[in-house]
Amino acid sequence: MTDWKRFEIINLSPILINAGSGNYLRSADFIPASSILGAVMSRFIDSEKWGKEKEEVKLDIHMTDAYPTAKNQYELNPASLVTLYTENQENRSEIRDGIRNLVETIKGRYKWGVNKVRLKKGPRHWYIHGNKVCDLQIERVKTNVLKLDDKLKIAWKAERNGEVKGAIAHLDSIAPGILFAFEATGEDLDKLEDALKEGIFVGSMKSRGYGLIKLKQSESVKQKKEEELGNYTVLDFYGSVNYDYYLKVIDRYKDKILFKSVGVEKRKTLHYDKWVSDYVVKSGSVVVINDYYKDIYTLEEESIREAGSGKIVVNHRVHRL
Repeated sequence: MTDWKRFEIINLSPILINAGSGNYLRSADFIPASSILGAVMSRFIDSEKWGKEKEEVKLDIHMTDAYPTAKNQYELNPASLVTLYTENQENRSEIRDGIRNLVETIKGRYKWGVNKVRLKKGPRHWYIHGNKVCDLQIERVKTNVLKLDDKLKIAWKAERNGEVKGAIAHLDSIAPGILFAFEATGEDLDKLEDALKEGIFVGSMKSRGYGLIKLKQSESVKQKKEEELGNYTVLDFYGSVNYDYYLKVIDRYKDKILFKSVGVEKRKTLHYDKWVSDYVVKSGSVVVINDYYKDIYTLEEESIREAGSGKIVVNHRVHRL
């Protein structure tokens, strides 16, 4: 039987997932599935073949990207969820989900303008505490690293027009102690779990100690109970869902699409020594289906297997708050 688990990991040193250019590197705010899988698979490569020949390791592991999370979260919370918005009330502000107002307005129960419908006005990362949605702030570490100049063979730096230049790299990384979550399915999850228990390194600057992550906890995931949200279904996109898979899912329910807010971007990933480009649906995208299908929750595990490094979350708890 194929395992399906949720993993929580913590970084014990700063993480630098490259998202910059030149001598300025600012880390992405999540850990790609490919980085974790690459580190795990490298443990099974014959050490005598390092740098000599390509050896492809095959493990039956399908997983999502790992995004920051908080304690006591039982679902993956899609980053940049488009239905969240911040509402200011007197001296305080609250993060709310606008899916109910949006659906009821589209269906004609309310006239446009009667209820507030705001999209893409919420936090990048968030968590649920009690019955409230809270902003999840990610701490960063900024530092400069000197290296030897290729010609002079010394480390130097100079300030010109307020900018520091020279044999120096500016690093903006994720601070240690951040909790991340992802889900995975497959026959070889024990190998993934064993590697995370020992600790693996991801991202750049690993030789300097950056990117050490370890397992905090893991637990089996069960398919959700069938539950309706008022005769409509909400599909939230977590991580990087392959665009071709997205089209396949949309085609299943094409006659029932009530609303969709979907962003698409081009992504490059390193596969051994080659860069591979593809198109993915951005995390936080939403599709609302104007009906309820009995087997709709099977999309969750199916999407982990087929969507690349993302997942479709069906009827997330946040839409019931």
